[in-house]
Amino acid sequence: MKITCAFLLVGFLCTQLPSASSMPPKDKVGTCPSPLSRCLKPGKHECNIDYDCDGILKCCYRYCSKICQYPIAKPGRCPYVKIRCMMANPPNKCDHDVQCEGREKCCEGTCGRTCIPPVPLTVE
Repeated sequence: MKITCAFLLVGFLCTQLPSASSMPPKDKVGTCPSPLSRCLKPGKHECNIDYDCDGILKCCYRYCSKICQYPIAKPGRCPYVKIRCMMANPPNKCDHDVQCEGREKCCEGTCGRTCIPPVPLTVE
């Protein structure tokens, strides 16, 4: 009887636990800005992991504590757009660089914000 109960309990627990593939990854996409300073004594944390923060915000060190911040932008700059649509409030396909794949940046396009390859930064 005890063995049967043990198998039933283990079977129940296995069906109730989320699989590893259904759990969110440890970190969200993007990179935290560099911490501004090092501390000898940590302050109060607003978050512990990225998923403690809303939306695309990441849990990053800032001064002596961890806070929710936007990830840093990808390198490069957005290209100049010569032609714009006449729509008053065009739909955006992105809001932040982190929403774009690879090296693409979220830039103002001909009709709303969209993910496009950046223009390399030049040193003059």
